[in-house]
Amino acid sequence: MPYLIPLGGSTPLGAAAYATVVTELAAQLGGQPVTHLVVAAGSLGSMAGLILGTWVADLDCQVQGYTVLWPQPEAMTRLQELLEAARRQYFPAVPSRSNYQILGAQLGAGYGAPTPAGREAARLAARQDGLLLDHTYTAKAMGDSGRQVRLIDLGSAIPDSGHLGHARGDPYR
Repeated sequence: MPYLIPLGGSTPLGAAAYATVVTELAAQLGGQPVTHLVVAAGSLGSMAGLILGTWVADLDCQVQGYTVLWPQPEAMTRLQELLEAARRQYFPAVPSRSNYQILGAQLGAGYGAPTPAGREAARLAARQDGLLLDHTYTAKAMGDSGRQVRLIDLGSAIPDSGHLGHARGDPYR
């Protein structure tokens, strides 16, 4: 039987599968606490999965998403619906928590449209660390979170055993 996968793959099944990322990340960090996760929030599956993963692993971790597709109120409503559907279907014994937020500071002119802060974050990441951030997703998330958590020098902010997750996007578009 065929399984319909919507644009972005954001289904309860996709979010449940993405929840395993949190456990893998925590293991790769070798016991260092995971206290904050920052993600670009497009169709919301990755963000929902990260949130679910913190619930399943019972981590004291805040998940912050920067909407790149919808205005903040609509993104929050869609995220809550996806979270509840995935939790109910795949993790019914796991209680939900309010350890997440969606911010609209980097939506700018909308999907695919770079923001000034995102452009600057992409320049800094490329210049200082050789990281190529796409302007649709990761640069937008880094553009605002960089100001909040002072990730200007990524090399000193991410430990040698740490990882920077980048789910999608083409920096050369």
